[in-house]
Amino acid sequence: MSGPSQAAHEVLLCADDYAISAGVSRGIAELAEARRISAASAIVTLPRWVDDGPALAAL
Repeated sequence: MSGPSQAAHEVLLCADDYAISAGVSRGIAELAEARRISAASAIVTLPRWVDDGPALAAL
């Protein structure tokens, strides 16, 4: 008889509010480059989106 199985659990992590500020966008980009997050949400209606948005294309 074998013991209980240990199923692997996958955790998906989403970083919120890309483009809310330069610092938040930079932090999210760094986490994405390091493959520490699975997804990100962006606030595309803010003025920062024009500056910060194109950086996501490289990720």
